[in-house]
Amino acid sequence: MIAPARPPVPRRIFPALTVGWLVGLLTLFTFVDDAVTAVPALTAGRALFVVLAGLLAARWATEPAALPRPGRVEAVMTAYVALLLASWARTLPGKSVETLRLDGVLVLEGYVMPFAAYAFGRVAAADGLSLRRASGWLAGAAGAYLALVGWLEWAAHLEVFAPRTLEVLHPERVSGPFTNPMTYGMACSALGFLALALASVTDSMRSRMAAAGLGGGLLLAAILSAGRGVWLGLAVGLLWSLVRRPHGGRVLLAAVGVGIALVGAGSGFRSARDAGPRAETGVAPPVTTAEATASPEPSTGPGTQPGPPPPPVTPPTSTSAPPPVVLSYAERLTEVSPIQSRIGIWAVTASMIVERPLLGFGFASDTLVRLKPHYAPISARVPVEWADWPVVPHNDFLFLLVTCGLPGLAIHVGLLLVLWADLRRATAAADPLRAAVGVAASAFFLALLVNAQFMDLAYAWQPQALFFYLAGLLRESGR
Repeated sequence: MIAPARPPVPRRIFPALTVGWLVGLLTLFTFVDDAVTAVPALTAGRALFVVLAGLLAARWATEPAALPRPGRVEAVMTAYVALLLASWARTLPGKSVETLRLDGVLVLEGYVMPFAAYAFGRVAAADGLSLRRASGWLAGAAGAYLALVGWLEWAAHLEVFAPRTLEVLHPERVSGPFTNPMTYGMACSALGFLALALASVTDSMRSRMAAAGLGGGLLLAAILSAGRGVWLGLAVGLLWSLVRRPHGGRVLLAAVGVGIALVGAGSGFRSARDAGPRAETGVAPPVTTAEATASPEPSTGPGTQPGPPPPPVTPPTSTSAPPPVVLSYAERLTEVSPIQSRIGIWAVTASMIVERPLLGFGFASDTLVRLKPHYAPISARVPVEWADWPVVPHNDFLFLLVTCGLPGLAIHVGLLLVLWADLRRATAAADPLRAAVGVAASAFFLALLVNAQFMDLAYAWQPQALFFYLAGLLRESGR
């Protein structure tokens, strides 16, 4: 008697779970993680990722013909992870259990999970998830949440959405549910590009205005993160979007109008809040963004991105009104200490790369912090003190060069090239929706590339997972 075949996993479950995983990563998983801190290494994002990987494995075992065939992007990703693991194996002797755990988290969250999001997107599209529905859920659910919490954090100083179990690196800047304002800014940039793309191809005037308004709120949230890399990436992405889709200028103008209105409302709210205690008690005004004291020294584990400490300041003593909020962002624009720290750590990293250009020092979370005391900046013009504080290179390309050498850099550039080729095909699609989402994804690709010059993107993996998922959706929706 022939045993009955195992029933296939329902095809509607997987697409819904993939969208829920991404929305959760960008929004409410923080609260879940706060509740399960007693369980080591358990986070909601990792747990749901394991479920999705298990479902995908079950699909592979029961109905492999229904799954998309792996292409060159998957081949490069597989080689990429294999190279990282081979390089990591060189660093194993003498490592502590805690360092091994940090290395494992870096590989899992910084590379495996974002790369897997590409496969999740392809399979979800093959299972019938439409590009419009996925984009709408991501922008409408995650985007609206991030825009709202960022505005509340800035205007009302409500920080109930910030993670309590992880150390917030820059408490004086808007970071939403993330530890790093840069991660928040990149996520808002991506969803802002997506919302504007949906607005440009929506027939309903009401839906178009809602999407444009959401895009404006998200672009404002990205600006409020006060990350100069985010600002530059946002400008490059918007410029690319306008070049590829010039008729989207009217949508962008509507979004800018919404952003200006939100700034006006938030500034009034902040003025009323700051004036309240002075009118009642006559005490000094609260410390403003520009006057915030130095943030606590950050954790150096994965999931956090170290940054330069702000200079010490003297708390205000007068009862005069605080300066307008725009001044704090102008001061952020001209602040030099973060630039000096990056120049310093780049110069030290360059000295290390020159010594071992071929294979690097081995992939690990502590490579730089462990070895940098033994190296001086490559240029005598760079004071060695500038490199004291950073514990990572703050540059994706330098990070791969110093850990994996030239092979690491080559495979990273190869992945960027194959992804860009796929995105360019999507932007030229005959389907207006696919072309619009392709422009949004390619704009975010360029924004990520800009941010990669100033931080290690493996420590800001949630926006990367969002990008790879969109790239996978676009790839499969074109078939």
